[in-house]
Amino acid sequence: MNDQPYAFEEQERAFAAQLDAGESPSIDSFLDGVAAPSRSDLLRRLIQIEIDNRRALGQDVSLRDYSERYPELASGTKDPAGETAIFDPLADTNSQADASGSLAAHALIGQLAEQSPAISKQFGDYELLDEIARGGMGVVYRARQIRANRTVALKMILAGNLAGKEEVDRFYAEAEAAANLDHPGIVPVYDVGEVDGRHYFSMGLVEGSNLAALVREQPLAPRHAAELLKQIVDAVAYAHERHIIHRDLKPENILLDTDGNPRVTDFGLAKRIEGDSNLTATGQVMGTPSFMPPEQAIGNIERVGPLSDVYSLGAVLYYMVAGRPPFRAASIVDTLRQVVEQEPVSPRELNPAIDRDLDTIALKALEKDPARRFSSARALADDLDRYLEGRPIQARPVSRIERTIRWARRNRIVAALTMLVAVGLLALSAVSLYTARVARQLQETAEAKAASETTLRAEADKATAKALERLAQTRHRHYAEQMQSLSQQLETPFALATMAAKTTYWYPGFDSAFDSSKHSYADLEEREDVRGWEWYLVLGEAYHQRGNGRPTIPMEAGPVYSLARNRARKLAGGSEKQIKVVDFPRQTEASWVAHDGDVVSLQFSDDGVKLISAGTDGTAKIWYVNPADMKHQLEHTLAHKASVGFAAFDKPANRALTATDNSLHLWNALTGEEIRQIDNPQGGTPACAVDGEFKQIFAAEKTAEFEHRPRMWDLETGEPGEAFTGEAHRQPIRSLALSHDGKRLASGGDDGQVKIWDVAERKLLLSIDAHFLPIRSVSWNPDDSGIASAGDDLEIHVWSSVSGKIARTFGGAKKALRGLIWFDSPRIVSASLAGSLDFWDLRVPPSITTVALTEPRPGETRGTLSWHRDGRRLAVSYGDETFLWDHFERKQLPSPAFGIGLIFSPDGTMAVTRDGDAFVLWDESFQETKRQVIADLDPQTTHWLWSPQSHRILIYDRRSVWTWDVRTIYDAEQIASFDAIEIDAGTFDGQAQRVLLTTSDRQLRVWEVERKCETYACPIEVKTQPTRALWLEWHPSEEKLLSGHADGLGKVWEADNGWHNRYISRHSLPIRCVSWRRDGTRVASASDDRTIHVFAYGPGFLMAELKLEGTPIQCAWSQDGMKLAALDCDGHLKVWDATMGYDFVTIIDEQQGRGKKD
Repeated sequence: MNDQPYAFEEQERAFAAQLDAGESPSIDSFLDGVAAPSRSDLLRRLIQIEIDNRRALGQDVSLRDYSERYPELASGTKDPAGETAIFDPLADTNSQADASGSLAAHALIGQLAEQSPAISKQFGDYELLDEIARGGMGVVYRARQIRANRTVALKMILAGNLAGKEEVDRFYAEAEAAANLDHPGIVPVYDVGEVDGRHYFSMGLVEGSNLAALVREQPLAPRHAAELLKQIVDAVAYAHERHIIHRDLKPENILLDTDGNPRVTDFGLAKRIEGDSNLTATGQVMGTPSFMPPEQAIGNIERVGPLSDVYSLGAVLYYMVAGRPPFRAASIVDTLRQVVEQEPVSPRELNPAIDRDLDTIALKALEKDPARRFSSARALADDLDRYLEGRPIQARPVSRIERTIRWARRNRIVAALTMLVAVGLLALSAVSLYTARVARQLQETAEAKAASETTLRAEADKATAKALERLAQTRHRHYAEQMQSLSQQLETPFALATMAAKTTYWYPGFDSAFDSSKHSYADLEEREDVRGWEWYLVLGEAYHQRGNGRPTIPMEAGPVYSLARNRARKLAGGSEKQIKVVDFPRQTEASWVAHDGDVVSLQFSDDGVKLISAGTDGTAKIWYVNPADMKHQLEHTLAHKASVGFAAFDKPANRALTATDNSLHLWNALTGEEIRQIDNPQGGTPACAVDGEFKQIFAAEKTAEFEHRPRMWDLETGEPGEAFTGEAHRQPIRSLALSHDGKRLASGGDDGQVKIWDVAERKLLLSIDAHFLPIRSVSWNPDDSGIASAGDDLEIHVWSSVSGKIARTFGGAKKALRGLIWFDSPRIVSASLAGSLDFWDLRVPPSITTVALTEPRPGETRGTLSWHRDGRRLAVSYGDETFLWDHFERKQLPSPAFGIGLIFSPDGTMAVTRDGDAFVLWDESFQETKRQVIADLDPQTTHWLWSPQSHRILIYDRRSVWTWDVRTIYDAEQIASFDAIEIDAGTFDGQAQRVLLTTSDRQLRVWEVERKCETYACPIEVKTQPTRALWLEWHPSEEKLLSGHADGLGKVWEADNGWHNRYISRHSLPIRCVSWRRDGTRVASASDDRTIHVFAYGPGFLMAELKLEGTPIQCAWSQDGMKLAALDCDGHLKVWDATMGYDFVTIIDEQQGRGKKD
């Protein structure tokens, strides 16, 4: 055996030499004397050599000739599930060699493709990244479409330039079939074409596996399989409705994206229903034997239609639940014989976990006769829906008698012989009676045992479900207890941050900030995420109390001295020797050792792919950073004789400017060669600022009078320009920044001052005493309206660049700050010696804000709250005064004389107020548009509110109810009035077709708006005791009504369930107001006990108890669900805002590649 490889090499070399000499050697002559075990191997090698030679000479190659000459190539060939075979019809079903030879030819095509020359990386408008898959006819690459800048899957014909017309036509038919289908369950086709004779089409890239790989480990759970198939069937039904039949549905052609959703692909065998594409020769069989229907298996192309795909869908379902296809044999021929002649084994016999309904659906789809299958893919989808919803399915199992009759029709000769044998056996029937009786008894015993096992299994499943439900309740209860405890500490200084470390539901990634528990994210993912609004509120306030209310990116190499960003939202930080780049959109990061000293300056090129760094090791370096995978490459090292403190590109990145304490250096950024050195002996620091064209270069300068001011330099001549006039810095300048429009220059120095200079006039515009310690960095905001400064005093200040007034201060940095940039309009990023890049968000106010709007008025109970849909403006009415509050800026906005009770419409386009007897309608700019007078309303008890659709206003006092349709020219209409009873509360339903009222006689009443009549009434009872409901609010999206009662209890009424109700909140004193959060997950109730309860409606637990300054008038959620506001009888406005907590989690998730938890 040791000599065998050497013998093969000799024969291969001899055979190839004869071919090269122009001879035609016989393969058979080289096989003489080779033992059977080695013959097949040598035969394949010689065939490969001959094929390569003939193709190199431009000769046509018929692989079928080889398969017919050497049928032994197919011996022992298996037909695994999913392998697609293409072969001629088997007129003689015993012709094993013919079918197998074609499969062997198919294998040779694959071998030939594997050894074909590699295609170039650039392919037309595509950049080929790597190979994804290879089949018998095509190869698929992962590629980037250059013009569209997207990653796609690119499919080419495997044979390339040598592909025949039929193969090319079939390839374009596949592309056309898929391109005409726009469905989320079908992989889309983007582009079809030809490059250098190579045909291709591009399609959506599905990052994931396929259904075959998913099932390979073990069969799927029946319900999971049914849910997946339902999605697949919907996609196939969509194709059928557009006259496309797939004809090759199988697990390998069903891809699974990263979310587990199936996507149908590979329409290589598809055809239109209206007519055949003539790509399949008469009688030719194409497809995958284990998944093709009988009519396709026998080559009856005329009968192949939508119901053929229904059969394949049934085979896919069978494969998912049984772990194997319905038919599988040792060869293709035997597999096809089973498809045509045999009934599939019931999936339940292979997997007892499958229930009867799903077993019946699978077997009905696998009927031999298309007329007995589901009438369409849509009908199959409907039955799957019934199964998933627990309703009776329409498919019925085939009886044993019917199964026998079908078998006899397919096997008439065998059936006749069987009948003759049966007649002969009648003579022995008397002897067999006893045996039959015993067998029947055994069968009954087995069935009873199976029924008992099924019952026990069902009971076990029920017990498991109850246990899981109890576990979930326990987790919700535990979480609720923790949130209640934490919420009660919200306004106790620094107490919350200490308690936060104790919660087992704290967010992974914040452990270091709180020294808290070390629960991993994987642990959290394995359980239901119970976190809600109160969790994010507590999180944001905990950080606020610790004085470090911001997300953080840690730098492993220690203190951070510099940072930069590009337009693609990449952020770079420089620390001790190291550079770290974070790509926020792609959620990736990369770090590398860049210098032998500290990295003190960084800048991206305008296109974002190059980065220049400056270090205290006396070098500046130019890096290429691949935007796709973040891999870096050093392009040039720019050597200096002293520490480099500044480095920047011009806009096209053709030139670079660097600075030391006493010199400027201009470089060719493409070659790394120095163009010019400009000495600046009076510089003192390397602080510089440049524009994108290098036409304006500013550097720090120390004069003979020890004044420090900026000076402009001419790079072409190397000469300094005019010095800036005005009061100079008293100490060295550490940072210079040019405004985006190039008109103003900002400087920050060791004297703690920020100065703004006019570039054109070379004069000082503004001087600000900004910090009491040295300033290390200044930065303009994107619109040049403000400037931020930071330094050694651990604070960041944001100033108006026009007035010099301070707009915002951030504190709580752990160590001195060395760099500062605007990440986007509302967020600043700082570089800290604590070893981190920190985000500071101007949009986020403190988590809890309390404002005294006016002087308290004893006994005042009138007031309203209304959030604008922007989540920023809040209209507050207290008594006869109306205020417009800017929550982001935490200040009162100027407003016209509104009247009282300003209420914004839900869509934000209108507002309504009351002015005496009139109700006034305002547009978005607060211009009056309509006025409606309703006389004789009681001013003390009148309420008004909008319908959810913003087209009607409900107005009521204690005696009457009015509706006003503001989209019409008609006046308000009275729909109800009462004499003996009073109205306590009212609201619209979700469609504004009904008005719901509670009255002093403790009744809930429903009135139809159009008919102006009462249609329903029921008593309001709490624990069988009558009570009054003081506030009503309709659910944002469901048929549910929320009510707050005088006995301190809150209730939810289910309108679609006979007004069934459940208790949700329990206060010790009356509830004055209740409010739904927009997503319906949380309910807020404000009570005379001076608390607001935040209640989780689904689990049924109290999640937070919030403190009020006085007795409440109203509480209200903002439309974004982030903020909860309350107004009390003393005129205090209080807002609890969870925005900060949500923003922290979002940024941390971006860093760690996770999605935010809502």
